[in-house]
Amino acid sequence: MTSEAEVVGDRGDSIALAAGSLTNGIAAYLYVVIGTQALGATSFAPISILWTIWSFAAATLTFPIQHWVIRTVQAEGGERPIRTARGTLAAATGVVMVLTLVASVIWRDRLFGSAGIGYPALAAVIVLSAGLLGLSRGLVAARGQFKAAAAIVAGENLLRVGVGCLVLLLSGGAFAYAAALAAGIGILIFYPQSLIPRDTGSAGHVSAGRMLAGIAGGTLIAQIVLTGPPVLLAILGGEQQTITALFTTAAVSRAPYLVALGLAIRGNARLSWLALNEPDRLASVTRLIAGVSVVAAPVAALLAARIGPPIIEFVFGPNTSLPAGPTALVVGASVLALGNLALMVVLIARGDSGRITMSWLVAGACAVASVAVLGSTPLDQATLAFMVAELAAFGALVVATVLRQKVRE
Repeated sequence: MTSEAEVVGDRGDSIALAAGSLTNGIAAYLYVVIGTQALGATSFAPISILWTIWSFAAATLTFPIQHWVIRTVQAEGGERPIRTARGTLAAATGVVMVLTLVASVIWRDRLFGSAGIGYPALAAVIVLSAGLLGLSRGLVAARGQFKAAAAIVAGENLLRVGVGCLVLLLSGGAFAYAAALAAGIGILIFYPQSLIPRDTGSAGHVSAGRMLAGIAGGTLIAQIVLTGPPVLLAILGGEQQTITALFTTAAVSRAPYLVALGLAIRGNARLSWLALNEPDRLASVTRLIAGVSVVAAPVAALLAARIGPPIIEFVFGPNTSLPAGPTALVVGASVLALGNLALMVVLIARGDSGRITMSWLVAGACAVASVAVLGSTPLDQATLAFMVAELAAFGALVVATVLRQKVRE
C-alpha cells in the first residue's frame, strides 16, 4: 500500500504549493487593481465579464479534469486511464469552447458593450486554455511533482499581469489589456511533458465521462454562483459603475478562494488517500470543515460591513466600493464558498461526485427563487441571491458528507 507521505509529498512540497497558490491569488488581485486604476471603472467593465467567463471555464474544465486525473491515477495506480480518456477530454473542452463562443457572440453587446467579435474570440481561447491547464495540473500533481504544480498555478496569473503591464506601457486600451488573459497558458511552455499521460497502470473500468460530468456539473453551478453576481447585476440592469464595484468587492473576497483552489490539488491527494485507506479520519476532517465554516462566515461578514468599503475605495479608486450591507453579504457568502469547496473535494475523494451536482442544483434553484422574491434593487437582488445560494449549497453538502457519513457509521 502506498503511504500517505508518498502521495501528498513532504513539507517542502506543501510550502511550495502554498506559495504558488498565494502568488496566484495576489497576481489575480494585481491584474484587477492595475486594470481598474489604469482604465477606470467603466472601461474595465467588459474585462470583468471576460474574467468571469474565465472563472466559469476553470470550473467547467480545469477543476474537474485536474481532480479527476489526481484521483483516477491514485485509484488505478497509473496514467493509462488518462491516455484512454484523451478523446473524451478533448471533446468536452471543444463543446464548452464552442458554446462559450456562440453565447458570447449572441450577447456581446450586453456583456461587452461591443458589436465586434474580439471579446468572444478571447473567451473561446481562454476556455481552450482552461482544459489544457486542468490536464497539466492534474498530471503533475498525480506524479507527486507538487513544486511543478505550484509553478503552473502561480505562473498562469503572473504571466497575465506581466503581459497586461506591458500592454499598458505600450499605451494599449481595454481590449489589449483583456487579451493578456489569454497569455496564462504560456506557462505550459516550460512543462510540455505535463500534457502527455504516461502508459502506466491499468486502464481498469474508469468512466471518465460520468465522473467528470458529476464534478463539472456541480462546480460549474458553484462557480456561476461565486463569480456570477456582476453578470446577474448586468442582466438585471445595474449601472456600469455598480457592476464594477460589485466585481472589485467580490474579487477581493474571492482571493482566499483562489489560494484554496491551488491548495486543493494537494488536498485532493491527501483526502483521496484517506478515503481509500482511513475513512474514519476522513470523517473527522469533514466535520471540522463544516464546523469552522459555520463560525467563520458570520464573523467575516460583520467585520467586512465595517471596514470593507473604505479599503476597497483606497485600493481600487473612487466609486469602486459597495454599501456596508451588500459588502457583508458578498464577504460572508465568499467564506461559505471556501467551506463548500472543501466539502466538494471530500466528495471527489470518496468517488461520490454525483452528489456535488445534486447539491448545487438545489442551491441554484434557491438562488433563482430569491431573485424573484428578495431585494428592492438590482444590487440587493444580486447579492442576496449569492448568499442564499451559498447557504443552500452548504446545507446540501453537509447532508451529503457529514450526515450521510454518520448514517454509514
